[in-house]
Amino acid sequence: MVGSDGRMIEIPAYVPPVIEEPEEPEVSGGKGSTPGRSSLASRRGRPIRALLTSARRYLGVPYVWGGEDPSGFDCSGYVQYLYGLHGVQLPRTADVQFMAGRSVPRGQEQPGDLVFFETYAPGASHVGVYLGRGAFIHASSVGFVRISSLEEEYFSARYLGARRFF
Repeated sequence: MVGSDGRMIEIPAYVPPVIEEPEEPEVSGGKGSTPGRSSLASRRGRPIRALLTSARRYLGVPYVWGGEDPSGFDCSGYVQYLYGLHGVQLPRTADVQFMAGRSVPRGQEQPGDLVFFETYAPGASHVGVYLGRGAFIHASSVGFVRISSLEEEYFSARYLGARRFF
């Protein structure tokens, strides 16, 4: 695609058709009660939707090693910046981020969780934000903020785990 300034713009290779909403368990009272959302789940859902909206706003921003603002992000700078916009202070690097938060078992990731990978160094060396349906958004060292799939061979083989901060 060509931008308004005449330069080529790369479009992320993988974009899921639908972003899954955070799971919100139903709470039932006694006999004859109507199921409803728990107050904890409802409180979690609002900030997650806002976080995911913010995350998509930066699609296409260039990858910059050590970058931590919208002029250019590296992976951990990107998630630190996003979470900071929504009142959650994260450590700066992926390896330290991986030691924080609550551990989430594989297959139980929810939108807004951070997903971690062992890429160029032992331990957590890459991180992104889980979007749902197996997709995550991240500042990719191959060029820009993009959406990828946990099922891609590269990421599936390097998946370390997920952490929840909301």
